[in-house]
Amino acid sequence: EFIDASERSGYKIIGFIDKAISTEETFGKWKMRRMNELICGRKNIMANMSLFLGSIFQSFGVTVHFSTVDCDDTIAAFALHLKGNVLSRDCDFFRYYKQSSRDPFCIFSNFH
Repeated sequence: EFIDASERSGYKIIGFIDKAISTEETFGKWKMRRMNELICGRKNIMANMSLFLGSIFQSFGVTVHFSTVDCDDTIAAFALHLKGNVLSRDCDFFRYYKQSSRDPFCIFSNFH
């Protein structure tokens, strides 16, 4: 529904999944966390949720960019260049605002 409603409203969704592709270092941290979960017998999150979510969006024809690093700067650059907006729960995007007459892009959070 979200994707269809966005397209009907004239918006194109481009997805960005940051830190989704493991480097050797992040894989080591991931492995250590999984071992701790096995020892404790408890897991608090679904494994590979970011990859799963990105794949769902891709299955509906949305372009999704996966990254090994935090990609806030990339998202901000895309939004600015394409004259788009950002839908995110990440408060880091407010750092791109300067005290000027024109905001670089709109930031939406908790969108229903």
